[in-house]
Amino acid sequence: MRKSLTTLILPILISSTTFAQRRVEDNLFSLNVLAPGATYEFAVGNASTINASLEFGVLYRNSDFFEDGFGIYPGGTLQYRFYNNFKRRESKGKNTFGNMANFFAPSVYLQSGNPLIGDLETVSDLNGGAGVMYGLQRTGKKGFQFNLMFGPFVFFDDFDTEAGLLLDVRLGFVLGAKKKFNN
Repeated sequence: MRKSLTTLILPILISSTTFAQRRVEDNLFSLNVLAPGATYEFAVGNASTINASLEFGVLYRNSDFFEDGFGIYPGGTLQYRFYNNFKRRESKGKNTFGNMANFFAPSVYLQSGNPLIGDLETVSDLNGGAGVMYGLQRTGKKGFQFNLMFGPFVFFDDFDTEAGLLLDVRLGFVLGAKKKFNN
């Protein structure tokens, strides 16, 4: 799996550094609200970034058949984002601050099966997935950020591997965005 991800990401990294003008932000640090956590996005090319997130998933189960439980699970996501519509947005007079554009992103995520806090343990020690996402990112003047991503994914745990679709919605705030936006 590691070899296939390298062969997928390496050509994109090389080709994305050949554009004439930098369009993406050098770096953005945001705090996420829906899945509490933090995201750091930094430029690796003119239209590409690495986006790394650390987040905490919350799970509560109230069941007549199983023991009730609660857990907070640490996890992380790593994406290589290639933004593809900066020119079109700019030609329409739209802002591109905060990497406000659409993107393709090979993505990998991992999440612990054991809770950091709580007593609700899953049957697997590790859950994860890999796939390619298509998404959009929008950042407001005061730093509010919205991400919507979806795409085919391969999900795995200690016992099973399955293919499916992943939908990911993120809400958060870019730290220092108001200062950058006004410059």
